[in-house]
Amino acid sequence: MKKTLLLVTLLLIMSTMLAQIVTVRFTARSTNGQYHSFESVRVENETQGWSQLIDYPDTVIVLGSSESIDVAEAIKGPQIKVYPNPFAGRTSTELQICEDGEATVSIMRINGSVVSEYNGFLKAGIYRLNVSLAEPQVAFLCVSTRSGHTVAKMVNTATGTADKIDISYLEGYSSQTKAVGIGPFNVGDQMSYNANYTSSNGITTSNTVTKTQTTSELITLFFTESSSTTLPTVTTSTVSNTTSSTATCGGNVTNDGNATVTARGVCWSTSHNPTVSNSHTTDGSGTGNFTSSITGLSANTTYYVRAYATNSVGTAYGEERTFTTSASVSLPTVTTSTVSSITSSSATCGGNVTNDGNATVTARGVCWSTSHNPTVSNSHTTDGSGTGSFTSSITGLSQNTTYYVRAYATNSVGTAYGNEVSFTTPVTQPVPDGWVDLGLPSGLLWASCNLGATTPEEYGYYYAWGETQTKSEYSWANYIYGDYNSWTGTYTMYKYNTAESYGTVDNMTTLEASDDVATAVLGSGARIPTKAEWQELLDNTTAEWTTVDNVINGPINGRKFTAANGSSLFLPAAGYRDGSSLYDDGSVGYYWSSSLLVSNPINAWGMYFYSHGQGVDYSIGYRNYGQSVRAVRSQN
Repeated sequence: MKKTLLLVTLLLIMSTMLAQIVTVRFTARSTNGQYHSFESVRVENETQGWSQLIDYPDTVIVLGSSESIDVAEAIKGPQIKVYPNPFAGRTSTELQICEDGEATVSIMRINGSVVSEYNGFLKAGIYRLNVSLAEPQVAFLCVSTRSGHTVAKMVNTATGTADKIDISYLEGYSSQTKAVGIGPFNVGDQMSYNANYTSSNGITTSNTVTKTQTTSELITLFFTESSSTTLPTVTTSTVSNTTSSTATCGGNVTNDGNATVTARGVCWSTSHNPTVSNSHTTDGSGTGNFTSSITGLSANTTYYVRAYATNSVGTAYGEERTFTTSASVSLPTVTTSTVSSITSSSATCGGNVTNDGNATVTARGVCWSTSHNPTVSNSHTTDGSGTGSFTSSITGLSQNTTYYVRAYATNSVGTAYGNEVSFTTPVTQPVPDGWVDLGLPSGLLWASCNLGATTPEEYGYYYAWGETQTKSEYSWANYIYGDYNSWTGTYTMYKYNTAESYGTVDNMTTLEASDDVATAVLGSGARIPTKAEWQELLDNTTAEWTTVDNVINGPINGRKFTAANGSSLFLPAAGYRDGSSLYDDGSVGYYWSSSLLVSNPINAWGMYFYSHGQGVDYSIGYRNYGQSVRAVRSQN
């Protein structure tokens, strides 16, 4: 038999001169006041000396005296069976309509207001009513037809989806009634009633109510067992740790409803009142607190969540919470600044974190390497956190080396990198050990050794005309102020150009201080000598081919220039560089002047010498060649 809270209706039909129907309804509770299910009611007429056990769903009994009673006529009004009752938000009800006709089915609150209502034609038969109530409450299901009306009490213990009645036809009406006619009854007979239900402990019987039955009424029967089974009680925790795709919630099962809680967790949806038919977790069983991890969420979306707990009666839900996921988290966005303040061992760079990817930037800086696409696994700086611009000091570099550098920014997703920039560290430029006064008419002082050397015999470094850094290769491809197109055989000069055939004419014929390597290395006042100043040196000194012994690199050939005042100047025959090769070293010396060859600006003037001669000429090399530099400065 079904164990459910049911409303049993006893129709006691009194047969005197006129037939009078007395309706007795039954409900049951436990001694703690909660509704209790029962399966049968024993009805006893102590006055007439008979008794009858009414089993669910036989809820109508017809009693009479000596006159016969038409049982079918007595019960041809609508009949209702509600299961389960009490219920949690939704229940199913069976409705029997005995003859075709218009019918009204309504749910009414205790105060008489209508919650939901159906009006329409119903043919004779059995119907399924699916009833849902949005709020916990006591209500009445009322059915009225032309044959009569009936009322069933309903108890909702939980929040449902809506106030609604759905009616569906199940089967045709059978002439067999749920009625039993036995024994006589007269108004005023002494009646007694008790109820029974079956549990794991056997059959339990309620208290017995004995009374003189004169009118219709509702009789409540009480079971004296210690407790009855109900839905659990559960609360929903506050939502925390919300991200773009996850959150943490949970709940507390404070009462198991006197039945083991077999499942508990939280359920969520983008709509109100989520249930376990929506996304949900399963977080153990029993009573007490539990924590739930909500996953698989969409970014920047509002969700509704409720804790739930399930026992043998059904599933109960806690209060509804709401939360909104954060925007989608991604890598930061960062750009790399231009490299500046470059020395042979250090440089300055930095970057700008323009977007944090919706997650805190915990580290930022620059990373560098001698290979492309450096990462934080290479050398790097750490320059604060968050968004915005930052400056980085790059140290520990090697001279004359090309480095690649990128800014970086790290958040919880990972590390993002900015655009790659490159730079080359300069060679450390030695400073000459002194200046020589040759008593020249101009009063110029000449450096005692070449740029890049520390003694007169050393070759020193080689420079392209107008460049201030030494290189490993000298070609038009890497010359900063000109280019050569091998396909067309044409030259283009970007600066210091006096010929339209070589591009834009600027008529600049002498190196500016910013392009003078002697000024760059030795400071203001020092410079590369002009064509005329080289000629002054040759005209006012006596020169001889000389080999200097006892130097680290062996005998060095060069030209010694001796002035009338007895001072002398030694220039080594250092040769010149083209591409990556060194030519004529030990046999010829090539030294730049600061003067452009105006008639053909792909060349510049310079001084050359070898064992049997010397001179100032322009044919000693193109501007892109690497040649020696000997600096001069004024005495004041």
